[in-house]
Amino acid sequence: MSALQPETAGTEAQATAGNSTALLQRARDLDAADPLGAYREHFIGTDTELSYLDGNSLGRPLKRTVTDISSFIEDSWGGRLIRGWDEEWLELPQAIGDQLGRAVLGAAPGQTVIADSTTVVLYKLIRAALAAVTDPARTEIVLDTDNFPTDRYLVEGIAREEGLTLRWIDADPPPA
Repeated sequence: MSALQPETAGTEAQATAGNSTALLQRARDLDAADPLGAYREHFIGTDTELSYLDGNSLGRPLKRTVTDISSFIEDSWGGRLIRGWDEEWLELPQAIGDQLGRAVLGAAPGQTVIADSTTVVLYKLIRAALAAVTDPARTEIVLDTDNFPTDRYLVEGIAREEGLTLRWIDADPPPA
């Protein structure tokens, strides 16, 4: 038996249905006004109502990806082989960085580059710094506590592998 009186239950059901209809219409209006809405047709799998909102995913691929990858495999890689590095691939981090920098950041050419993740760059930097150390008395790596967790794990692993002590410091120590 419902806790609601019969006349109240009918009214609430009508209100819920009315709210759902209004929300659905609002969603349709927003979709129709979306300046990026026309790009939906460029992606594979958008012929369904499924909303794909997984933040850790690459998302839906572009339809042209199949052609682009096939062309790369057949022409750039298969056709050019090692020459592809000198003819195009070595320039891609700067060329793509220029495109992305202009479109997203308003950056001038040469100001943006596509590279390894921050953690990979940090790994390379720490390994290079340790390789440059010539004094065997230097046995510590200093790291501040505000670093991203994966970066802290990375440095902890390097210190352990190298038999070094990890010295933790506060990035912004409290006033004395």
